[in-house]
Amino acid sequence: MNSVGGEKFWTWSLEHYARDGVEPLLLNLQEDFQADINILLWLCWSAEDFETAPDLVIRKAIEQTFGLNQNVTQRLRSARQFLKTWHGGASSNDASILRAHIKDIELEAEKVEQALLESLARESLSVLSPGDRHNAADRALHNLMAYTAITGISRKNGFSSTLLKTLIGHIFSNTDGAVIRKKGT
Repeated sequence: MNSVGGEKFWTWSLEHYARDGVEPLLLNLQEDFQADINILLWLCWSAEDFETAPDLVIRKAIEQTFGLNQNVTQRLRSARQFLKTWHGGASSNDASILRAHIKDIELEAEKVEQALLESLARESLSVLSPGDRHNAADRALHNLMAYTAITGISRKNGFSSTLLKTLIGHIFSNTDGAVIRKKGT
């Protein structure tokens, strides 16, 4: 795969997505409430080094990634998921190989989306001084609550802010499960 910009956010995302409990929570928010996982992760990532994201910047993030997400990433995801259960004329090995190729391209599309979001943070948000980088989890919660309000997710049946608080607990915890309150000082 060719490399795209935005490596810092991409690397952070891979590390934090792999933490215990993060993947199922993000997938639940995506599947049940149509949340954009890249934006959810971006709002948490940016909370570590940047000011709280104003609604205008969150709206811009949604706008900038919408077309790519709808027309490329989601279609690749749908094709990959279809191949999980497809029993057409191709051998199951051929379908598995095709599915793996689609997954690689889907990941590259996710990486492009994340590069757009990282660039947006750098252009639109003020970087915090090292002494002001405490309480990243609180900024992340504020960011996520704003996103769910803007998108209408917070009004959907079954949604609870507890989902976001639990996600933040997993993302901002150290290996012992304690929430990291101070970052970058």
